[in-house]
Amino acid sequence: MVSASKRLRNKLLSKGDDHQEQQQQQHQEPRSQRLVVVNKALVLLAVLGFCMVAYLWSTKAWGLQWLDVGTLSSLQRNVTISTPKKETQIVVKKEDTHKSLSTEVLSQEPIPAEEEMSVLDYNACCGVGHRLSRMAAAYHASHYVLGFQLKAVWGFCGDTEIFQHLFREETPAELQAYVKSKGQYYRTDGEVGGYWALKHKYCAKEELHAYYKFFAEIMDRYRYKDKIQQYVRDNFDNQLAIGIHVRDGNGEKGDFTEKNRQIGITPEEWVKKVSAHILKYLETVKQDNGGQEPPQPVLFVAADNQDYMGLFQIQLMGQINVVEWSPEQHQQAGTGVFLGQRQEEGLDEDTCFDKWKAMLGDMMLLASTDVLIAGQFSSFSQTMPLNVVLGKPKEQKKVRRPYCEVHGEGKWFDCYEDQMDWCTHAKQFNTLKTNNNPDSKGYLSVFEAMYESPYYRNQTHKNNLVTGFLYKTGNNR
Repeated sequence: MVSASKRLRNKLLSKGDDHQEQQQQQHQEPRSQRLVVVNKALVLLAVLGFCMVAYLWSTKAWGLQWLDVGTLSSLQRNVTISTPKKETQIVVKKEDTHKSLSTEVLSQEPIPAEEEMSVLDYNACCGVGHRLSRMAAAYHASHYVLGFQLKAVWGFCGDTEIFQHLFREETPAELQAYVKSKGQYYRTDGEVGGYWALKHKYCAKEELHAYYKFFAEIMDRYRYKDKIQQYVRDNFDNQLAIGIHVRDGNGEKGDFTEKNRQIGITPEEWVKKVSAHILKYLETVKQDNGGQEPPQPVLFVAADNQDYMGLFQIQLMGQINVVEWSPEQHQQAGTGVFLGQRQEEGLDEDTCFDKWKAMLGDMMLLASTDVLIAGQFSSFSQTMPLNVVLGKPKEQKKVRRPYCEVHGEGKWFDCYEDQMDWCTHAKQFNTLKTNNNPDSKGYLSVFEAMYESPYYRNQTHKNNLVTGFLYKTGNNR
């Protein structure tokens, strides 16, 4: 009896356990279903969130909605600071220029009072061509998009800020012509937000004219322009001034060699080929003038290796007079180049500025020629010189095609009529038989970042611009 009752009891308990398991399974099934639904919802929300962020990032439509007065912002972080007193001014300090990402330095940047002019502060880096190309973008941003005063910091020679020493400040009349905003402060280091390189698809007349205007103004504001103008009177007046820039590298390593920008053949071979192109080019100038001889040509040589001056003199002896600027500042062969970076090591202040003035003298004299030849890709010749030579009014040009580029180790020679012609590469200089190069598309200079952006339109451009800046303070416009 006992064993029978135990068996019955165990059987009943077993049924109870089975029933309990069934109930648990019934409860677990809807729970697992709910978890699946929740997980799907979370995934959907994540996808929607990602799409929203991607949309905002692509349109940059959020750029002007971040800040009120007294707030400093970047794409990485927000730092709230108090509005300074009215008399606070922007002061460039040498020890601050290399700490642009420091919260301590950022928090010291003043915000203009609401009645003061808004400021776009451009903090330059790298070589002179690089900084001028980016400053031209900042010029377009400040003058045509934002209506802000443009200020620049180029680094230091000794304890003296380079840009302030070399270029005069804008006059009140010059500022009033374009500054329309008050009480805001933007700062950008190196690159200018919204002006990045894209495929070569688009050239806008407004931007092209802005770059010509910027470089013409910079030349006018140069504190040593009297020496430049005197050299032009002594060497270029009443002649056909041809300027050539030779970026040989002169033993330079690093970025220059990694990007394969060397001439590729010996200087002697290259000068011989280019000299032949120049002489043939002068024949086409005569044809363009209806058979009339052009003015006596003079060749101005700006090179990072002083050997090229002598090579051109030998090659063109008796045909074209060859001149140069500030030969005492030219580098010896194989000794590298003066890049004009933020702080040149081992140079005293006077020597540093002498090199800056020699370099800018070469650049401004190239911009003052009637015909400009870029020996190879270089932002040095494709910033100020290119835009001034191509951008000046047609009636001021002595030749039909005043800008030429040398390609393929001196084999090809392409020339252009104006900024738009060069920018679009629509016309090639096929008058020369040696120029029938099906692969020649011309160089895309550092200005492709400005010439090609499809975002150059009104508010969209403005949003792209502002979100690209490292720092922004002040009211929304």
